[in-house]
Amino acid sequence: MRAIAVAPRLLICDEPVSALDARHHPRTPATPARDPRPRRPADHARPRLLGGVADRVVVLYRGQVVETGTTEEIFAAPRHPSYTRLLMTSVPSIRDEQPPDPRSAAGLARRSARPRLRLRSMEYDMTQNGDHHAPDGLKTRGTVIVVPGRGETRATYARFGSRLAHDAYRVRVVDLPAAGPAFLDALARRLSEAVAGIAAEYPDGLPRPLVLVGADLGAAGLAALLATAAPTAVWWPQAAVLAGLPGNGSRAGGRWEDELDVRTHCPTHRGDLTGDAAVERGALAGPVPQDLLDTAYASTAGIPRLLLAGDADPLADRDAIARAARTLPRARLAVVRGAHHDVLNDLQHRSVAGGAAPDPGTGRPLRWPPAWRTRGAPACRHCRCRGPGGGR
Repeated sequence: MRAIAVAPRLLICDEPVSALDARHHPRTPATPARDPRPRRPADHARPRLLGGVADRVVVLYRGQVVETGTTEEIFAAPRHPSYTRLLMTSVPSIRDEQPPDPRSAAGLARRSARPRLRLRSMEYDMTQNGDHHAPDGLKTRGTVIVVPGRGETRATYARFGSRLAHDAYRVRVVDLPAAGPAFLDALARRLSEAVAGIAAEYPDGLPRPLVLVGADLGAAGLAALLATAAPTAVWWPQAAVLAGLPGNGSRAGGRWEDELDVRTHCPTHRGDLTGDAAVERGALAGPVPQDLLDTAYASTAGIPRLLLAGDADPLADRDAIARAARTLPRARLAVVRGAHHDVLNDLQHRSVAGGAAPDPGTGRPLRWPPAWRTRGAPACRHCRCRGPGGGR
């Protein structure tokens, strides 16, 4: 509203109410209309935010204008086969009652009883099988296969997978093999099965680029596998994202609340972990095999890699990760301010997921804006997180 105070001739808003909850969305768009001074604001935000504000709407998809029209025309009969309709149906539902604070005991109990976050067309189910598909009518931009970390399940990455899928990526979360002498062989088999299964869904085979994403032990396993396998392997990726690589001898002990503090400060994800009976509590107390870590940190495979580390991660050896990033021929290190060990599922998860998505043209993870490394990533607008750079 500060922009309106200076009486601009043209007002361009990008997601003007994205940080507000659903109860405030209906109130905010009416504010410019109540201003007595004449103006015609042009709002290039998503269509769901435009009612009563803009005269004309321009819908952009992948940097291209896909349709234009008056607000009434777009809302009454959207012409794009799926994208505009998808945006218009992604309005959060509004309930009359005030939900409990998700960090409180009542909030955690509510999440345990209802393990599903629903945003009408955008939802994830904590009991799902780890598969996430691009919306109908949109061309799949690539494939992302996720390998969880110690104690985690496929459902742990439901939010991460759902976000990438709604950006038109095919996502599958595989189970983490048991640690042991056959760990890498088992991981290679699961990656091969995932690639074969997804490829069978499409007439032209696997949608590429293929990006492998690993967290904690899953990240160490992927790095070690890339160091020992041949590039002819069916699962060989165009890029890899290694998140929360553990340091030598790092482990977390204590109570479940202590482990949650090591993992994440996102209240939504803390509730999801607590409410998922399949999550193995205390898993971070066990050490990562030293030979696996040695192989992972010595990897020299030339594929593009994004190394993600939280600057508040007590299990990370940031010096070792920085050395690995300098040694690898095509690696980039992104240190996320305020993030903890579960860097993909912390307060900054929304922007981390955006930075981890593959570029369809090059296969590399999308460029990480330098400001995020220094100021922290914006907080999520779809849950009740409050993080650096945004939130409510």
